[in-house]
Amino acid sequence: MNGQGQDIFPVAAVFQSSATIAYSHPENAGLTISSGLVVANGAVAIGAASSAGSRLWLQGSEADNFHVQVSSQDGTGKILTVSKDGNVGIGTVTPVYPLSVYRAAGEGTFNFESGADGAVVQNRLAGLDSDSQNQVWATGMNITDGRAGFEVYDYTDGSARMYISTGTGHVGIGTNSPTAPLHVSADVFRVEVSSTIGASGTPCNVGDIRWDIDYIYVCVEADTWKRAALTTWP
Repeated sequence: MNGQGQDIFPVAAVFQSSATIAYSHPENAGLTISSGLVVANGAVAIGAASSAGSRLWLQGSEADNFHVQVSSQDGTGKILTVSKDGNVGIGTVTPVYPLSVYRAAGEGTFNFESGADGAVVQNRLAGLDSDSQNQVWATGMNITDGRAGFEVYDYTDGSARMYISTGTGHVGIGTNSPTAPLHVSADVFRVEVSSTIGASGTPCNVGDIRWDIDYIYVCVEADTWKRAALTTWP
């Protein structure tokens, strides 16, 4: 013991029991438990001989899973699992995908947020298409020019595929500046399935549009259709 009331072990002291514990001088190796715990120089290694330059190093066999657990009253509550296959589970101990999130209650939510004004908040997805070409997509807010709206953005060619304006609620397809409730930036608008209106009083909602080989039908007021005949090229 030094003059400050501290114990000093100038050489290693070894205690033999079910696990070997060795305490070394602070300038040397540190504390080692032979069953798989090493504490040295401010770093911890579990299941390995050293921390390999990391502050915390966890190592197991191919048969091991890693769990971070918060215990509830019944002793359960594993909140994070990394399986031996490399899958990560949140709320589940049996993740079957690279990231599996499970909640037993009826509502489950991913929350991405930032407190900074104009911050980009997005979720990116990347992969290969059927032609093995890289594809990167993102969904989120402020992806383009800090615009305060929700976007589906194609990073592969750098364009907004769909945009919802926060201020107006307008939806843009192919544009991030919609000027109408539905703004489509394209030269084609397609209604694929044809249908024939048999009578002008057929039930409908104002603005409904239908077509067949002879006519285009428009519902001009509740349950009231008008039609225009289609003609061939002269």
